[in-house]
Amino acid sequence: MKAGYLMNSVHPHESTPKAAPQNGPGELVHSGYFEAFWQYIETLSSIAVVILDTRKTILYGNHGFLRLVGLNEIESGRNIEEFLIPESRDALTFSQAHVFEETRLNFKTASSIVHSLTCYMFNAGDGLVLFCEKPMPLASEVIEKISDLNTEISKIARELQHKNRELERANATITRLMNTDPLTGIANRRCFMENFSRFFSAAVRHDAPLSLVMADLDHFKKINDTWGHDAGDEVLKAFSAILRDVSRHEDVVARFGGEEFIVALPHTDLAGAIHFAERVRKTLESSVIGTAAITVTSSFGVVQLQADEPPESFLKRVDNALYAAKSGGRNRVSA
Repeated sequence: MKAGYLMNSVHPHESTPKAAPQNGPGELVHSGYFEAFWQYIETLSSIAVVILDTRKTILYGNHGFLRLVGLNEIESGRNIEEFLIPESRDALTFSQAHVFEETRLNFKTASSIVHSLTCYMFNAGDGLVLFCEKPMPLASEVIEKISDLNTEISKIARELQHKNRELERANATITRLMNTDPLTGIANRRCFMENFSRFFSAAVRHDAPLSLVMADLDHFKKINDTWGHDAGDEVLKAFSAILRDVSRHEDVVARFGGEEFIVALPHTDLAGAIHFAERVRKTLESSVIGTAAITVTSSFGVVQLQADEPPESFLKRVDNALYAAKSGGRNRVSA
């Protein structure tokens, strides 16, 4: 029936097709080739084929047209203008008979996506046949599209770079908070142990000197009991500032716990570490802290890494040296 429509539409003023001449094209039509051609047209999905009557009612649409408008099958009596945006409806007109005319039609799908297609219209007298395909883009359109894509990529790259910088800042803040004592602002015990492991490995590998200084504020409990914990916090912060000022950039100054502090001194022998501890001790002893004018002293243990000494023994020796300084009368350096 569909094939018959097309066959009749070739000669719209004749009720039946002309008798096919022997050994001519008509013989091919009547021998089944036309039906095979029509079946092929039906299965095309890249080209939309539509047959309309004079009222633009859809009589037939192949797989390409069904896919384009998002239908499973053509519903009888639907007008093709339902699938066209308003600007395209005027372009679909009946003109001279048997003449192919090219036009651009914009179809809208059920999902509101608009497809712009190049369509070739053939007026069959009692109907209209449309062959539609996606147009080849012009060079200028391709260049414009590439330019738009490059602009969009650049925008995304800038946004990604900005987000990466924010992430780096956030990570740096998190790392700083994880490694910093919140009261004094110097390294905490966790941070010290990470650096100590690194310093210890480097000293053993390169046979370089490494020293530790451990300090404990003398009679700190008395300061809290006499002037209160706020005053005690001021003393802890003041002592941390002295340690930080006397130390070098490569040293690690940390609050080890409570009123106990520790300093790792890479590339420093025992004499250099004792000199460092004495400078800190004298500076603290001569300081007046806070509005309460508090004076305080500290005791120090100092050791240098020995050959073939494990890290646990190294830390234990500096703790023992500090205990010796406190047992020996406080406000002194014991090595």
